[in-house]
Amino acid sequence: MDIEKLLAGYPGRGIFLGLTGTSPCFAYFVTGRSTASMERRAVVDGSHVRIEPLQGRRSDALRHYECIRTSSRSAFITNGSHIAAIARPFMNKVLLAEALRKAGHEKDGLKTPRIAGAILPGNRMYLGIVSSHPVVRKLETKTGSMSGIVTYNGDVSRPEPFDAAALSVPIRAETPETLARFFFDMLNKDLRVCAVAGVLKEQWHLHAVNRN
Repeated sequence: MDIEKLLAGYPGRGIFLGLTGTSPCFAYFVTGRSTASMERRAVVDGSHVRIEPLQGRRSDALRHYECIRTSSRSAFITNGSHIAAIARPFMNKVLLAEALRKAGHEKDGLKTPRIAGAILPGNRMYLGIVSSHPVVRKLETKTGSMSGIVTYNGDVSRPEPFDAAALSVPIRAETPETLARFFFDMLNKDLRVCAVAGVLKEQWHLHAVNRN
């Protein structure tokens, strides 16, 4: 699959995990088509990140949520409220699949998949998605590469739930600032909302790039 073409279309939201050098890293991005979806921003608050409405805009649970939690050497990334069920110290492939099964797809007209990523001690990494049923993959980590999933297939006019093997993208970025910018710049300039990245050194370092 042509990842550049996919991200330049309408991927919805996406999670990528991997290694920059020997450091675990992740990226999460958001795109939108409607005015309400565009009027959002990522807010870094210590070890957490939230997708929030712009000042004065109304909040709703599907568009506005905590998307990232980090602690010690772990990180958990989701596109919705199911982060509460996933951000657990003993997370594994089976538990992640069960959490996604219980969450199910979003209750919207597109049946938007819920997605999740987990980075655990020892560089264990998992990606999961649920539309009709949960699919969870344990990643084979490779320096200078990230694997990811998105919610939609990239078609702006007729988005359908993404259902394919994990995407792969080579990276050279070594800081959360350059990694977030790398993904933000890959997104359709008319649809991109934000991109957030984290890199683990002695602790997690987080950075967000916002449209607004």
